[in-house]
Amino acid sequence: MAEDLTVTRMGYGAMQLAGPHVFGPPADRAAAVAVLREAIALGITHIDTSDFYGPHVTNQIIKEALHPYPDDLHIVTKIGSLRDAEGNWPPRSLPSSCARLCTTILSTSASTRSMS
Repeated sequence: MAEDLTVTRMGYGAMQLAGPHVFGPPADRAAAVAVLREAIALGITHIDTSDFYGPHVTNQIIKEALHPYPDDLHIVTKIGSLRDAEGNWPPRSLPSSCARLCTTILSTSASTRSMS
């Protein structure tokens, strides 16, 4: 339940774990893994990420570095502008597609976890 959720005031934003311009793998994957492990060692209890970062690269690094996850770790994510495999932004003429995706994700989240 949401009232039981406790996290540190400062979290770790995983955006910069990906490559240049938040696309592709980092130049030094071992360093990215080490940064995440150090954040947890310092007491950070929440990581902010997104499938957009890389895409998918940061989430793969988070799993590599921290799985099995500590019980007090909360990995938070969001959706936003989605790029294709080449890093191109989709045409702005598709807001209904994004709205359907957001509704589906939010509906799924709401049905699996109550957030108040």
